[in-house]
Amino acid sequence: MANTGTRTQRIFNPRADEEISLLGERYRFMRHPSAQFMAYAAEGKRGTVYQVRSRSGVLYALKVFKSNFRNPALASQSRLGDTLQNLPGLRASNRRVITPNDPAVRDYAELQYAILMPWIAGYTWSDLLLLAEQSGMWLDTHEAVRICMDFTKVLAALEQNGIAHTDVAPANVMIDRASCKVDLLDLEDLYFPGAPPPAFVNGGVEGYRPRSVAAGETLWTPTADRYAGAILAAEILVLSHSDLAKQATAEGFFLSTEGSEPGDARYVMAKGYLKFFFPAFTEAFEKAWRAHSLADCPTLSDLSRAIAADAQILQVITLPIKVTLNGAFTLEPVDSPKHVPPQQPRPQPPHTTESSGYGLLIAAVFIILTILFLLIIANRK
Repeated sequence: MANTGTRTQRIFNPRADEEISLLGERYRFMRHPSAQFMAYAAEGKRGTVYQVRSRSGVLYALKVFKSNFRNPALASQSRLGDTLQNLPGLRASNRRVITPNDPAVRDYAELQYAILMPWIAGYTWSDLLLLAEQSGMWLDTHEAVRICMDFTKVLAALEQNGIAHTDVAPANVMIDRASCKVDLLDLEDLYFPGAPPPAFVNGGVEGYRPRSVAAGETLWTPTADRYAGAILAAEILVLSHSDLAKQATAEGFFLSTEGSEPGDARYVMAKGYLKFFFPAFTEAFEKAWRAHSLADCPTLSDLSRAIAADAQILQVITLPIKVTLNGAFTLEPVDSPKHVPPQQPRPQPPHTTESSGYGLLIAAVFIILTILFLLIIANRK
């Protein structure tokens, strides 16, 4: 790492394969998969996350905060996170904070209150939105439903315990597409009953921020995730339709709230598809979309139960639909997601083109042989 000459003035600028001692253990900074000469790092709004590996081969995420986000509350908040490790989707709560008395902080001031936590592999929802925008990627319907079910279960479990993430947004939702499991990232602003609010109360992300925030409603509340959770859950389902997925952007699908021109247009565009395949979810989503406060939104448990009910119905639906950009939909055999019961073969027609061809050939041979037989008999007479 760069050194300006004194112990207290060293600048934290890790290089690939360089090692560092943290919390009494040695860790190596991993190489970026797309630039092998650089350390694997991803910058966010509050800091930078580095991928490091312990000497035992376990991968971790080292989150180094920007100066205005380093404060002692991170250590106390991290201890509160110990209660979350038994809840689904919160592996990132298994974290350790590098306190000011750690030798690494004496070398690099930037490491004060940095967090060491498990490295969670997968795609953020931001990644998948970007893939949809750039390449037209879309999700298999059953994959989307399973992801949506797990996502709403994770948020519902938090709300049932009086806790809220308070910053549900595409960059903070990690998805393992192989298992369809969801993890929440950036847990620094978790709302806990009785916990003091952070120095900077999160105000939400455009497109996932309830309009009531503009009227003064705070997101430091146990109901904070209801609106953003409903929006992101709907986006997951929307990306199961190829035409709609093409309309996604890196900032989201709905872009804004009800009452805004882009928000209303996107809502109308998606509603036909959502209502046809996911009627119970769409009813709950519509309540959140039109809500004037977080209290008016359906609970996250209600949202979770709704998508679970739709998932049961989807086991018998096989007919695809086409959704036009004005929100209309028609039943047509188009390039749309087809719903087939899992682990069951698609129904096959009783006669394929190939078997029909063999039948015609046999019939023709039979006719020719019959004609020859009749000719032979006629000549003998």
